[in-house]
Amino acid sequence: HIPWHAIPVRIPVERTAWPRGAGAGTAGVSSFGFSGTNAHVIVQEAPRVHERTALEPCWHLLAISAKSPEALRDLVGRHRAALETANHPRIGDLCFTAAVGRAHFPYRVAVTGDTIPLLRQRLDAFLRGQPCAGVWSGVAGSPDVPAHGASESSDRQAMTAHLAAKYAAGGAVDWGVLFVGLDVRRVALPTYPFQRQRYWLDHPAGSAPVRRGDEFTVHPLLGRRGYSAGASDLIQFEAELDTRHPVYLADHRVGDVVVLPATAQIEMALTAGSVATDSVRLAITNMTFHQGLLLREGAARVVQTILTPHATCHRFELFSRPASPPAPPDQAPTWTRHTSGEIAAVAGHAPQPTVCIADLSSACTQPVPVNAVYERIACQGLRYGPSFQLLQRAWRGSGQALGEAILPAHMADARHATMWHPALIDACLHTVAGVFEPGSAATVVPVRLDRFELFAKPGSHLWSHVRLRDPDAAPRRTAFCVDVDLFDPEGAVVARFEGLHWQHVEPAALAAGDGDAAAGWAYDIAWRELPIGKQAGTGECGTWLLLGDRGGVAGLVARRMDEQGQQCVIACPGATFRTGGGAGECGRRIDVRPDVEEDFARLVEEAIFRRAGDGRDPAAALRGVVHFWSLDVDCDDTGAFAASHQLGCGSALRLLQALIRRQVRTDLFLVTRGARVMAGDRVGLACLAQSPLAGLARVAAMEHRELPCVQVDLDPDASLPAQADCVLDELTTPAVSGEHVAYRHGVRHVARLVRRASAGGTRDSSTGQRAQTRGDAGTLDRLRADGSYLITGGLGELGLHLASWLAEHGARHIVLSGRNSPDTPARREPIERLRRDGVDVRVLTGDIGDPDDARRIVETIRATLPPLRGVLHAAGVLDDAAIPGLAWSQFERVMHPKMAGAWNLHRQTDNLDFFVMFSSAAGLLGSPGQANYAAANACLDALAEYRRAKGQPAVSIAWGPWAVGMSARLDDQTRGRIAQTGLQLIGVKEGLEMLRRLNRTASGCAVAVKADWRQLAAALGASPLWSDLVGAVTRHAAPHKSWVGRLRSVPPGNRMRTLTELIRSEVAQVLGWDSPNRVGTRAKLFDLGLDSITSVELQRRLERNLGFPLPLTLAFDYPSVDALARYAMTELERGTTLAPPSADHVHDVPVDKDRLAAMSDDEVQSMLADKFKDLLE
Repeated sequence: HIPWHAIPVRIPVERTAWPRGAGAGTAGVSSFGFSGTNAHVIVQEAPRVHERTALEPCWHLLAISAKSPEALRDLVGRHRAALETANHPRIGDLCFTAAVGRAHFPYRVAVTGDTIPLLRQRLDAFLRGQPCAGVWSGVAGSPDVPAHGASESSDRQAMTAHLAAKYAAGGAVDWGVLFVGLDVRRVALPTYPFQRQRYWLDHPAGSAPVRRGDEFTVHPLLGRRGYSAGASDLIQFEAELDTRHPVYLADHRVGDVVVLPATAQIEMALTAGSVATDSVRLAITNMTFHQGLLLREGAARVVQTILTPHATCHRFELFSRPASPPAPPDQAPTWTRHTSGEIAAVAGHAPQPTVCIADLSSACTQPVPVNAVYERIACQGLRYGPSFQLLQRAWRGSGQALGEAILPAHMADARHATMWHPALIDACLHTVAGVFEPGSAATVVPVRLDRFELFAKPGSHLWSHVRLRDPDAAPRRTAFCVDVDLFDPEGAVVARFEGLHWQHVEPAALAAGDGDAAAGWAYDIAWRELPIGKQAGTGECGTWLLLGDRGGVAGLVARRMDEQGQQCVIACPGATFRTGGGAGECGRRIDVRPDVEEDFARLVEEAIFRRAGDGRDPAAALRGVVHFWSLDVDCDDTGAFAASHQLGCGSALRLLQALIRRQVRTDLFLVTRGARVMAGDRVGLACLAQSPLAGLARVAAMEHRELPCVQVDLDPDASLPAQADCVLDELTTPAVSGEHVAYRHGVRHVARLVRRASAGGTRDSSTGQRAQTRGDAGTLDRLRADGSYLITGGLGELGLHLASWLAEHGARHIVLSGRNSPDTPARREPIERLRRDGVDVRVLTGDIGDPDDARRIVETIRATLPPLRGVLHAAGVLDDAAIPGLAWSQFERVMHPKMAGAWNLHRQTDNLDFFVMFSSAAGLLGSPGQANYAAANACLDALAEYRRAKGQPAVSIAWGPWAVGMSARLDDQTRGRIAQTGLQLIGVKEGLEMLRRLNRTASGCAVAVKADWRQLAAALGASPLWSDLVGAVTRHAAPHKSWVGRLRSVPPGNRMRTLTELIRSEVAQVLGWDSPNRVGTRAKLFDLGLDSITSVELQRRLERNLGFPLPLTLAFDYPSVDALARYAMTELERGTTLAPPSADHVHDVPVDKDRLAAMSDDEVQSMLADKFKDLLE
């Protein structure tokens, strides 16, 4: 028992008043529980609030700020409403809390007053937009420019007015000066008015499906014409097609799937072309059928036909997407491109050609039973209903065939809205079957049409004459080409096909078509022959900087340059930086340490000022720079790539950084030898040691247009003089930035990205490569229960999806490798789910880039699991930075898991069914800020080619961004920038299906990117690599002059304002903002969210729009929209773009009165302040 009466402790058992004493009282609260939890809390009486007496009136400053003009106005309104309430705070408390208890943003208003009613009056004036004494507003970023407002008088009043003006203009305010000695405290203030914005993607305004019978529908297949406000010259049609509309389509099937005939797509191009040209005499050229347009039961598709004007023709493209809206609603629909080509009106009035049917009949005498033709077609899996069985008679000759087709009367009524009826023309092409001997059961589809000309609108009765271009070739080969004439019963030719290319396909593959994940976004790298015209020499005399190799190629180049009057500075790897060394009569030698950044800066200075003494701009003094050091890389089978990468890629990086920082504008050539494994090459490790240079070169070309960067890969079997000749050939023609050139057997090849056809694995016919339609189905289709499979990066989100996918396809033993254990439920749960399904999942932690860890992982698999049958290498990290700020340690960090990990797996494994490496399209697209990542992925591509050449399985897939994995961890701004480039995220399901398909490829490298190539080219700039997808890249591209033309069209006094708004819009797009109004013209760009990578993008955008080179440090040198606009206007007026008046019309006082009259007061004051600052300096 506790003697409560004997101790000064009282236990309250009811509500008890707190006793008031002289000091602050304390109390104890204890808790005791049977579980053993004991706690005791001591609480103290709250500080007593003293009664505040009324204060004498005193002038105060109310500071309100926000992140945008709209938010500022809303916040001022909220303060005004708060002051209307009966229990509003005292004026001192209000102003004190606003000053020291709130963050201060760029958009500001400062109001002075000595009473609440006066503050209300002045806030009302601001909201009405009326000038008022005691009210200042402005934007932070220009403290030297007074803010808008009027001044007052009296000592305290003058002080608050001074601080208000300073605050509104962005200056720092010592708030203690205002509140010293005053009885003020913090109070509740109105909360910030966040400007809510909707980020769901709306369906485009013109994308609603065209309804049947719509009065504006101009064509049963084209649908309704649409118009674009942003591209008034674009001609666009849109329709909704399904298996019952138009009705005859139901009779053209592959299996159970309706396929839009190629003749229907030609008809759509012709009708759209007649609208564009106002002519019916049309010619189609370079038409490619990329992907079949499939219509499934209950799944309509929206089809768009788009014509874009070019110099002498219109380029047309046909796209489709599912008609049902995507789910979730924030997922943009995926468009599939089916057909592309060019169409133009035929000039002149040439007579319609004719043929003699009797002569053709005498050449084609062997009858072909029509029923046998359609029976053979049915055996091929092609189901043609009555509407498409219109061939009446057919005859066969030597390498040719003749046929007759008639459109029934009940179908002829549909011709009123068409140039021709697709079913009739399709029947005419069935005559192609007459070319081949009976028993040929191969399924063939058209893939490309060189030229088609329409001479007149066809009737309902047509004859067709088919001629095989190579009649001596075996008729059952993979691909063939025919010419076809269509003519009426009188022999008048109505249409002519020239070069209609066909390929064999498997019907099952054709029926899969665009309904699966592999539709339309699989690509290959094709090497095209592209010779260059010989020139007499290297042109104007100048200085060339050569980083010379030990083998002598650079020496031969220097000697021949010397014969042409050129000067060379030859840099060689050395133990110390040393100038003055002799290099013979052909140049001056400088020794450079390959791993020392400062040496390259000194090297560039030495090379520049060797030529700059003649008075030219030092930054333009170099004729060109050629990097040969990669030719010296030497790597044996130990895989010691670190030193070779340092000499090759590391030195190229430091050279680039030195040229960029010195703002040198010249051509840069990065020379390799055998870096790409091509047909007939001797296989060596040189391809792996030199491969990172390809990724670095592409990113450099994208980031720095002022340094056209070309990679030249020499033939390892060619003699040194022949190799030197190839280099000189490249130096004698203007560089195409981003070009990747490879010389083999004296032939010059360039890399081009080409679309991989989907049918049975065929390639884009423009590559000229044989289709692979009946190859092995690929071991990813038949995983073995008695084998094990390793996934590196297996504990990441993508790796776990890969594990589940392997299990679904039969794998029962899966090893997940990663640097750390699965320490989160999100990682553990998928693993446990697989184990519950009976899959043996092992987790082996380690650094796959470390040889010992890689050996331990593989040996553990061999000792404890069935034989290792396949590897999926998906490990990787990002460490982005623009090239000027990229450290070699960042290169090594990114290369380690990618290249070192892949090499370790290559050395430790054997007898595999597949070896799949997850590369990235960054290595091909040249993603700005990812030079290290691009280089690492280029290594994977090289390793795949190396393994294939050695007879080992391998494929490196250059993926676009996935919706999971590293892309899922990107911030919203970065994801927004990706979307602006035209890249779409790859969903898990479609990506895994693409993986299965691409593992079948016969080449070591494949590309899987969902991209709008035109949008990508607009965002990143044109690249020769994907020029076949967006249009040819010229060597002398005219500068983009849209801004210049617009500026010329406005009065001189309005040009600055117009230019400012244009730049403001570009900044908003780079930042991923929906409105330029959010960009303050005086706000610091880096405070708005710009970083080193996006600053490069902004520099490139402005450079393209202004039409002249801009420094890489543009955003650092001119850190606001206003500063950028003043700089750009100065450069435009200095040059010839906005040419000033001639000397005869220049007055003594160079003042643009119109411009001054149009400027606001603060613009004038800002300009004057700049002038005074220049004078003082």
